Amino acid sequence: MRMFQKTLGFRIFFWVFLILIGGFVFLPLLWMINTALKPSAETFTLTFFTGTKTLENLKNIVTDATIMGYLRNSLIVSFGSSLMATISPSSATGAASSSWACS
Repeated sequence: MRMFQKTLGFRIFFWVFLILIGGFVFLPLLWMINTALKPSAETFTLTFFTGTKTLENLKNIVTDATIMGYLRNSLIVSFGSSLMATISPSSATGAASSSWACS
């Protein structure tokens, strides 16, 4: 006998929970994509993937020097902090292991 049997109640709970978590994860992503593809006049309407779609907003973002500067700064900070988070424990581990080896 298995310790944890998958009863009908468990399966229903599992799928309802999975669908809710999926909604919380994917609906904001779909909403961002939908809003990015809408013309500026339709930005605050509640239509979802209907009407005309345009890449004008994305073109404006890529060609705007201010936003590209913000993106550059974000990339520098994120890569720099990732590099420091990788190097500092490595050097601390090396220092600790060499001091223990001498004892």
